Amino acid sequence: MRSNNIPDDVAALIAAAPAMPPKTPKTNKTSPVPSRPSSSTASSIISGVGLALVYALVACLSGMAIKPTAESYAKQRRFVTDASHEPKTPLSVINANTEVIEMTDGESEWTKGIHEQVARMAQLTERLVFLAKMDEGGELDMEDCDLSELAKRAIAEAHHGKALCTTNGVDTITFGIVLRP
Repeated sequence: MRSNNIPDDVAALIAAAPAMPPKTPKTNKTSPVPSRPSSSTASSIISGVGLALVYALVACLSGMAIKPTAESYAKQRRFVTDASHEPKTPLSVINANTEVIEMTDGESEWTKGIHEQVARMAQLTERLVFLAKMDEGGELDMEDCDLSELAKRAIAEAHHGKALCTTNGVDTITFGIVLRP
């Protein structure tokens, strides 16, 4: 035993104590002071906000760029609707005047041609009205057609017009379509 009245086994424990790591006090995991966010979290937040701002800017600029196109399309639709109704009255007047000529002078190739062209213009007018309605959301009924028959009719009308003009002293007629054999 030692002189200071400490037993040998306790002295051995005390001598060994400096070799043991110091015991750390337990800390409270729920600290009232929040920890700082890491730099990667802050970068993610800034990137997200920046991306949202860029998206909002692109959406705004796209709307401004498309606005003139949308206005132009609306004007075009109004024009087609108006244009499809305008020719009806003049065509009726032309047809009526041609019938009056036929009553006094009889039917001729000229009056027959006028009636055919008035009927053709009336059909085109009806098609314009149909297209205007289709633009507003109607359904389209598809049907087969014979393109060669349409071409034959167009050529016959062109030759008929050329024959009428030739008999009345017109030498040259220019058509918008060049037909080659």
